Amino acid sequence: MGLIPIRVETVGPLVFACLDPDAPPLATWTGALGEHVAAAGVEAWPLAWELTYEVEANWKLFVENANDGYHIPVVHDVLTDLLQAGTGVTTLEPHGAYTWAGINPAYVPPGEDPANARIRFGCIFPNLIPVLTPVDLTYIRVDPVAPGKLRLFVRSYDEPVRGAPLRDLRKQAFERTTDQDIAVVKKVHRGLHAAGLPAGVHAAQLEARIGHFEQRWVTAMAAALASPRPGQAALAVVR
Repeated sequence: MGLIPIRVETVGPLVFACLDPDAPPLATWTGALGEHVAAAGVEAWPLAWELTYEVEANWKLFVENANDGYHIPVVHDVLTDLLQAGTGVTTLEPHGAYTWAGINPAYVPPGEDPANARIRFGCIFPNLIPVLTPVDLTYIRVDPVAPGKLRLFVRSYDEPVRGAPLRDLRKQAFERTTDQDIAVVKKVHRGLHAAGLPAGVHAAQLEARIGHFEQRWVTAMAAALASPRPGQAALAVVR
């Protein structure tokens, strides 16, 4: 009468648990994230801070917003200043997608080669949003609570020498950016209830990760309907 065993694997400081014995290995599911986290040395970075948010919107809208490149110039003053426009390179993976974008040379940490100063952002399907910079790793887990409500669980780790001194500034920038995201996501959620709302068309580059996420979602739902299994669950970050 022992406990039911579950699969537990790690990527840097993140611990994942999986209830599905037939799911792909974590390294396959998370794609290049493990390689990028290891190259940055994140395993040795301490926990800097954590936050939670309650948002009146469907969880998929927040994930789609995180995958959208169109809204950055008109919604995020901090990111518009931090990122170099036109430098984004996007990679689509079987279970997620990510973009590397260059950092404004004015914000490159001392001793860092500006040519290598980049930010990685994207989504691991279905609900993990990791953001990696040369001095910190921050992730957002987007938890469904109800069709019209989600919960954000956020943790950030920083590089002790270059990241820790900027901890308060980074947290303030994150909170400002997240407040801006929440505001637009709530508006989109209300807009989805508009009568006669036409289907949209995604931009080939700036919205490629949105379309990729939606394709993964449709595939997952079709598979679940075709062969439902008791206790079926997606990967989730438990730390």
